[in-house]
Amino acid sequence: MNEHIVSSYDDELNKLQTLVMTMGTTATEMVDDAVDALLNANKQAAQTIIETDRSINTGLARITELSQNILALRSPMANDLRKVLSAIQVGLNIERVGDLAKNMAKLALSHELFIEEKYAVELRKMGKMASSNLFASLKTYNQENPEEALAIHASDAQLDDLHKKFSKSVMLNITKDMDNIDSSVHLLFVSRHLERVGDHAKNIAEATIYKVNGEIYEPSD
Repeated sequence: MNEHIVSSYDDELNKLQTLVMTMGTTATEMVDDAVDALLNANKQAAQTIIETDRSINTGLARITELSQNILALRSPMANDLRKVLSAIQVGLNIERVGDLAKNMAKLALSHELFIEEKYAVELRKMGKMASSNLFASLKTYNQENPEEALAIHASDAQLDDLHKKFSKSVMLNITKDMDNIDSSVHLLFVSRHLERVGDHAKNIAEATIYKVNGEIYEPSD
């Protein structure tokens, strides 16, 4: 393989990683912005998030197309093959994060929610943890750091606990305050969406482990 072909091949792999990171950065910002839009009843911000999701979908399409071209024309092996396969996996998870952020924005756009301050505080905490986990997982993917990827699992467990406690509290409140049951149900959906963002961050961390070591991560518990 001559030097020009090798350089072109490396450029394609680097472009693939850049596409993933650009898409991931946008999705991370969408999660933060969606929580803010919801808690501040900011309909304009919510509409912007919904429109931004189109760029996420476009990003996944570009990742898929480039990956298919590399697989078809370059026949990558070993490390390079894992780079391509992990990019597709990470792209799919980011796309789903974008959908979750869009769904939260739609709630902010279409409903006037009654949110008690204690719940607003908890949702902000969960939102920040979810976006932080997503950012950290993308960083480990970009830096190819499987050790840091393992730490995402511990942080995700904390987010799961917050979601469970929040849901339990809201469900209990529903039995006491039937006047705001619609808002309470929507808050449960938001909490679930943030918990799912954490799951996708964990999936990205697992893709990092596969990308670097070729290992399928299996939890010990």
